[in-house]
Parts: sequence; structure tokens; C-alpha cells
Amino acid sequence: MRIMNFFSNLAWRIFDFFKWLFYKIATVVTEFFMNILGITKETDLITSETRKFLFFLFVAFITFFIFFVIMVAILLTPSQTVMVPDTVGDELLDAIIKIENSRLIPNVEVVVSEEKPRGFIIRQIPSPGNTVREGKTVKLFVSMGSGEFILPDFSGKPLEEVRLFLSSKGVYISSVEYVQSDYGEGTIVKTYPSAGAKLKPGNQVVLYVSTGSSSSFPMPNMIGFSYDKAMLFLESKNINYKVTTVPITDPANDGVVIDHIPREGEMISQDVTPELMVGVFGDENVVQTTRFVVYRAGLSQFSKEGVNIYYVKVLISDVTGTRRVDKTFDKLTTLVLPLKIRGIGKVQIYINDQLVKEDNI
Repeated sequence: MRIMNFFSNLAWRIFDFFKWLFYKIATVVTEFFMNILGITKETDLITSETRKFLFFLFVAFITFFIFFVIMVAILLTPSQTVMVPDTVGDELLDAIIKIENSRLIPNVEVVVSEEKPRGFIIRQIPSPGNTVREGKTVKLFVSMGSGEFILPDFSGKPLEEVRLFLSSKGVYISSVEYVQSDYGEGTIVKTYPSAGAKLKPGNQVVLYVSTGSSSSFPMPNMIGFSYDKAMLFLESKNINYKVTTVPITDPANDGVVIDHIPREGEMISQDVTPELMVGVFGDENVVQTTRFVVYRAGLSQFSKEGVNIYYVKVLISDVTGTRRVDKTFDKLTTLVLPLKIRGIGKVQIYINDQLVKEDNI
């Protein structure tokens, strides 16, 4: 306790000394300026309050002056600079050693490259030969090669596991198709391209996912699908469905599935009737008079012996006008067309420029 009191008293004495010293200096400076200006001590112009103000002003000036001198010294001191070494074409480990030996900090980013083999530097920032301060970061772009790999056999693998693998390789899943099979529900049956194909980042793969041995399967996410793609998908699964028109304000979504019930992942079958909400751009009358239907026409009876190619022209007419669809068959079977019809429509079918069928829809 005595030691603490001693150091406390000593600190206060030192503080009082510097306070007295600064006060004396301020007094001398004040009297100097007073003599220059012809002001005597008896003049009320320099009161005790004024002296205190001048004292603190002087302290502030000294503090600023010391700070200014330190900053000038820092700015005038020449900084240590180094030249950025050239690492392009070097192996990653050699490049890192080069950078660190130059008293710089390496930062590595992996990129796909057809030019450099895996593990070699493609380029760097800053470029070689630039002069920079010590400790600056140099970004090194290292090649991971072309990224090419052999597509594994995913048969029996869970869908999410395959998604993660393909994502890590930079490969996109263009679509997921659900098929009935003996594989477990939610597992991969096959892929397109098939196992063994060579793929690169940016390639696309179609996944065929098992619904199990039953006829039910999870509802896919069809939001954003065009009406024809969504309807043909459900048709291919022999699923009955309902289409409801929904008014929209963005013409880009005209004829696009806005929502559907059941939601993605919920099980559907022939006993469940999904509802597709399809956008229609226009006023209330346009929305109410617009229909989305699938038109079917059996064409096998129009086959002719010795004819190898059939050119089928379909004219679709409604209140909006007439549009044409062309198809080519080597064998006439059933024509299936998803159509957007406003009001009463008419379909005319020509085979090799001969009208063979006409229907109102």
C-alpha cells in the first residue's frame, strides 16, 4: 500500500511540474506578445480566464506541432518496395515460395484451363515486374486442368447425393425425369449421357429418378415451364390434370406455369389430379376466354403404301388469327398438340398438302 501511495504521489508531482512548466511558457509567450502590442499587465484585456484559454491554446498548438512532425517523418521515410516476381507457368508450390521470398502474400484461386496442366499458374495480379510495397497480396490463378471427368454409374444412388457430385464438377442438371423401376424410390435409374461419358464443367445431364415399382411419383417443380412442356409431361405419365388461367401483368410469362398443386415433391398418381396455374396476359375477358388444351388426332388411317415421308401441316385458328405447325412423320400414328385457344377454335390437318381432317375445339 505504501509503495502504491508513493508512485501515486510521484505521478501527481510530475503532472504538477509539467503543468507549471507549460503555464510559465504560456505566460512568457503572452507577455512577449503583450509587449509587442504595447499592452501592460494592468490592462483588463488579459484576465485570468484569458490566460487559461491561452495556456490551453498553447498546449493544443504544441500537440498539433508534434503530431505534424511525426506524420511528415513517416511520409518522408522511403517505404520498402519490392518487384513482383514472374510465377506464370510455375507449379503452385514453387510460385508460393517465390512470392513469399519477395516478402509478399500469395492468394490462390483455382480456375478451369485448357492451356495449362493441373497445378500450374495461368496468370497473376499484379503482373510480373510491377513494383509494390512489401506485404502486398499477389493473386495467383492456378489451373485445375480442363475439368474433364468420366461420368460415374449413379444407378441406385440418392438424387441429392448425385446433385451435389455434379455441382462440385460444374455440371448442370438440365432436367429430372421420374420413371417407374425396381430401384428404390428417389434413387437414380440412369443418366443421359450414360455412365462412362466424358464431361466438362458447363455440360448438362438428364437424371432419371425412380418412383419405385408403384405408379406414383413426386411432383416435379414445373414453375417456369411453358404450358406445352408441362402438359406433355403429365400426358406422358397418363396423369389427368386441370389447367387454370391466371391473369398476369408481365407478357414474358404469358403461357408459363406460375404455380401448381400439389407442390414439388408431393406424391402424385393417376388417382390425383394436379392443377396447373398458367399465366395469361390481357384483360379479364382475354383471361376468361383463353383455354389450354391438348388436341389429339389419329392419323394412321391416312397412311399410303409406298409413301416413306409424310409432311403434316396443321392450321390452328381462333379469334387471334391463324397459326401454322409443321411436322414430319415416317409413319403416321397419333398427332398430339398442346394448344392455346382463345374463344372457339378450329384445327385443319393437311397431309402432303391434302386436307384430311377438320375439327372445332
